[in-house]
Amino acid sequence: KAIKSAVSSDPAVLAAKKVYEQRLAAVGITKSQMEFQVSGTAYGGVEDLTDETVGLAVVLNANKLLFDGGQLRSQITANELAAKAALNNYLVTADEKSLEAAMAWVELERYKSLSDLIGSRLVVLDPLITQLEQVAKAGIGDVSQVAAAQRTVSLIRVTQTDVEERLEQAKVNF
Repeated sequence: KAIKSAVSSDPAVLAAKKVYEQRLAAVGITKSQMEFQVSGTAYGGVEDLTDETVGLAVVLNANKLLFDGGQLRSQITANELAAKAALNNYLVTADEKSLEAAMAWVELERYKSLSDLIGSRLVVLDPLITQLEQVAKAGIGDVSQVAAAQRTVSLIRVTQTDVEERLEQAKVNF
């Protein structure tokens, strides 16, 4: 739903759709030139105020194109082809924006999953590091092992920070 909403409200997609609608309207306008063109005018008036002669005249004009050497047909065909091209451009634009939105969604889901995974690993590692420190303080364990474990946890925390930053950027992009 989010991808569909993003695509349908994208300015480039809306502009391509309007161009298609414009080309489609041009086809209808051109085709209408082949139909009867009817116009009319009504005239009314009074001859003289004392005579009380009143008149009304109506003039109707009807025109129909009989032959123009195929010019109008070729113009209709050209407008139809322009409308098809505009439709294809609209569809391509919508597909490109769909791909962009889908890629943004995939990145968002990827970094959400990574963030959750790192968080769950750190929840497990924190008590182990605490226990290693206690063992090292008691003199039972090796201090170098504790330091190596702390470096590993620090590296994971740095990675967590990087993933959190990328997650926020993915949210913005989506």
